[in-house]
Amino acid sequence: MNTLQLPFYVQAELLSAEKFIIDQFQWHAHFNQKDYNGDWSVAALMASDEALPMMSAAGSLAQPTPLLHQLPYIASLLNNMPFTIESARLLRMKPGTHIVPHRDLGLCYELGCFRLHLPIHTSSGVVFIIDEQEVVMQVGELWYGNFDKTHEVRHNGMEDRIHLVIDGVRNERTDEWFTAAGFREDQSYHRMSPEVYSATVSMLRSQGRYDLIQQLEQQYGS
Repeated sequence: MNTLQLPFYVQAELLSAEKFIIDQFQWHAHFNQKDYNGDWSVAALMASDEALPMMSAAGSLAQPTPLLHQLPYIASLLNNMPFTIESARLLRMKPGTHIVPHRDLGLCYELGCFRLHLPIHTSSGVVFIIDEQEVVMQVGELWYGNFDKTHEVRHNGMEDRIHLVIDGVRNERTDEWFTAAGFREDQSYHRMSPEVYSATVSMLRSQGRYDLIQQLEQQYGS
């Protein structure tokens, strides 16, 4: 399953109120500049690397940034997430921006590290495609996406698109949460050829995800 809306209570009026604060933030151009055309920028809310606050080291525990202290409601939402947060950031797309088709290798629930999106401000002109399927995310909804699959976003609207984006680590509580929402694991991730196994281990090693390498070795053998 490549997309899933998760049950999570959000007070839309409190979220909208904090957008006025967010609009005053200093934004940084997204570091992965080969993957987009236009204006895609980042404001870090939880991170582990002070030198590059829009990213966090894989497997590390993220800490609140000064920006998060200005957003008490969003901070309370993050505090209620039932998992270890590796990073939390705001991503802003200006109208006309295109995030080109690409993959974030290994970023899927089946492999233990997942990404959630919570729209704060959006537009009907935004087209979000994951594995050739469009997913429509409304303000205040919490969505999982399998970003190991090819995905892209086209912003054809007239206003900024701002999402809260959270990277987390799978655990027993999230298994219950996802299952209750109707999640079905993609079993192809559990049928790994030697070539795919080797490539996956190499990718995870480059990201410092030795915890996930250990899980793969336990399941498939070293």
